Amino acid sequence: MQVTTHEYVPFASETLVVSSTVKVLTAATYAPADVRSARYAEITVEEADLRYWKDGSTPTATAGHRRKVDTEILSLHGIHEISNFKAIREGVTDSKIRVTYFR
Repeated sequence: MQVTTHEYVPFASETLVVSSTVKVLTAATYAPADVRSARYAEITVEEADLRYWKDGSTPTATAGHRRKVDTEILSLHGIHEISNFKAIREGVTDSKIRVTYFR
């Protein structure tokens, strides 16, 4: 599903290293206590491929959706997908994800 980001306003971002242990997004960043939580997020993958799930399942180096480095943006729709996103690197090289949150 194509989302036009002009429907949303970016309000936060973060860069995370995805290594050999499962990485989740930072709740204090996408759901700060004093303001409304994110409704949408865009993720780009850099440096190495990774595996991920949006439903809270735990990915492994061989299980989960595969996202190749420098491919199109990975979109997360709604707080459920954002809060349940988990990723792990696929090979021996750490991956880096850059996330922008919108509300």
